[in-house]
Amino acid sequence: MFGKRLKELRESRGLSLSELAVKSGVAKSYISNMERDKMTNPSLEILTKIASVLEITPQLLISQDKDVDKGQAELERLAQAEGINQDQLKEYKELIEFIKWRSSKKE
Repeated sequence: MFGKRLKELRESRGLSLSELAVKSGVAKSYISNMERDKMTNPSLEILTKIASVLEITPQLLISQDKDVDKGQAELERLAQAEGINQDQLKEYKELIEFIKWRSSKKE
């Protein structure tokens, strides 16, 4: 399941296996094995390297909820394009959660 997701994310960004390997510093054969579900337990370091190239978090890379992933991945890509780093993005997410919580208390 993870392998199919990795391949879809890689292809959706127009990256070949070789390009992802070079940009992430992870061996092409290792990535290929992950995509074919022959390598099912990559380290956090490997996930972080690949997620960075795909411009998503490692959590989104391994997540099973595609609808949430698409929205969150898009938000993260937009934030990164605007120069917002991961720490700032986390602060924005916390602010949004607070606003949602506050709104629910007013009702």
